[in-house]
Amino acid sequence: MTWQTLYLSDDEATASFHDKSVRFFMKSGMFTGFSFWHPAKLVTECGGLYGLTYNAETWVFKLKRDEKQGDKWVTVESAELPGNEFYSMFSEKILHVPEHLEPLENVEPLPELIDDD
Repeated sequence: MTWQTLYLSDDEATASFHDKSVRFFMKSGMFTGFSFWHPAKLVTECGGLYGLTYNAETWVFKLKRDEKQGDKWVTVESAELPGNEFYSMFSEKILHVPEHLEPLENVEPLPELIDDD
């Protein structure tokens, strides 16, 4: 079994946390306006990123777009994507990571941050 983690940023999705699941609302890409659920125990949140872990060999993301009709929500469009296809939609993002940062000269720590112990 191969586990994979897909990272979505706040720009790509909004998360709504519930007891045992998290509902993601897509905000960018070809599935803008769609949502999907993911088990809460397989979701991590850190610094504006959501990490969704899933079995890369078997997981299928079930996306749907709902519309309010009267007092009910009705699914008007749906799609199912294998985990690897869904991952490939987001894996082409390029993050800039500098190879080397030059140290700053004459930098002193703030006195209140120095541990005297």
